[in-house]
Amino acid sequence: MDNKVTTLNFRQSLVFGSLLFGLFFGAGNIIFPVNMGEQSGANWFIAAIAFVITAVGLPVIAVIASALSGENKLQYFAKPMGKKISFIYALLVMLMIGPLFAIPRTATASFEVGLNPFFLNNHNINLYLFIFSFVFFILVFIFSYKP
Repeated sequence: MDNKVTTLNFRQSLVFGSLLFGLFFGAGNIIFPVNMGEQSGANWFIAAIAFVITAVGLPVIAVIASALSGENKLQYFAKPMGKKISFIYALLVMLMIGPLFAIPRTATASFEVGLNPFFLNNHNINLYLFIFSFVFFILVFIFSYKP
């Protein structure tokens, strides 16, 4: 492991800061704690501790482990477990970060906060969520695509 210190320019610092902000306060982590506190009632303190452990503690441990590993590719992060397990680990992490959990959650959290209150007691809510998600991801693609 190389202990060389790297200085980041402003753009790199902005991108890295945005990455860390998204890691800790991603889709729903600012919205759902209030709802969770309301639902937990008198047990709010236990709920708050559980939320901090899972929404802050685990990502901090992941960032530290990633930094200490000295690896720059996810597949090599798990290489001590063997080539096959390392590949499966990288595949599962990418699927969980991407299409299985995080990506759908971004559209769902936006819909729940922005539009769902206007569609109370509506039986077509799944259709509206589908249309919103389709438009949402088209816009995300347009704004983020860079040749």
